[in-house]
Amino acid sequence: MYRVGYRTASFHEHEGDLGRIFGTLGRLGYDNVELCLERGEVRPDIVTEKVAEAVVRQATEVGLRIHSVSFHGDGQPWAQRSAGELAAARVARWFGVDVLVVNAPPPSEGVSWEELVEHFREVAAAAKGVIVAVEPEPKLMVDGVADALRLMEEVGAANLGVNLDIGHACLTEPDLCASINALGRRIVHTHLEDIPAGVHKHLVPGTGDLPLAEIVADLHQAGFRGPLTIDLFGPYDDPEDVARQAVRATRDVIREASNVLRRRALSSL
Repeated sequence: MYRVGYRTASFHEHEGDLGRIFGTLGRLGYDNVELCLERGEVRPDIVTEKVAEAVVRQATEVGLRIHSVSFHGDGQPWAQRSAGELAAARVARWFGVDVLVVNAPPPSEGVSWEELVEHFREVAAAAKGVIVAVEPEPKLMVDGVADALRLMEEVGAANLGVNLDIGHACLTEPDLCASINALGRRIVHTHLEDIPAGVHKHLVPGTGDLPLAEIVADLHQAGFRGPLTIDLFGPYDDPEDVARQAVRATRDVIREASNVLRRRALSSL
């Protein structure tokens, strides 16, 4: 039903050793990987096309596909963050990906909505052949689904969509199913994690309070076809064990989501 991916940023202490990260994820049975571009030789301001091609080969050799790249300039001033997103848009295609995931700054940066719209016009234009997925996040300028819909409408770029982070959406959306339906096929990427009720803390699926199988079924009915990319961050004493728990739990969620869809189909007869 869905392939399962993992973000390289979840391995904070190994981010400079992509070969090690890819080897771990391949051995654990992941299908896809989201390559985070904030650090190391893949930083968008220094990466070369030759380096990108070598990174793709590393992933392919262990059975992984780099489905997406991302740049989250969290904590960076707007000038640095916006430049990083624009640089990421220019190099994303070197990695052979479908999607570039980015987010917005917090209101405290003093960026106007009009400046944000113009910035994402530039990012979308630079991301030739790649879809730019804006990630709504609590307390940022694009906080929830309504902000994302407004941004897409005002930017007016065909290759601007949404990365729907399930935990974030459960914090910002009073009716998540309705929000998923409102976005529909503009959901081009997802981050999956569990959270405690009302708390912005990413947990291994099945260890929080979210009805993840129901939510994944909603995503499927809205037209999203994967992969589900697990978004966890520590620090962890054993990040490999966390990744192992997460892939097993996510495959359980996917199986239960299939059952949910079957029950819904039967109830509609």
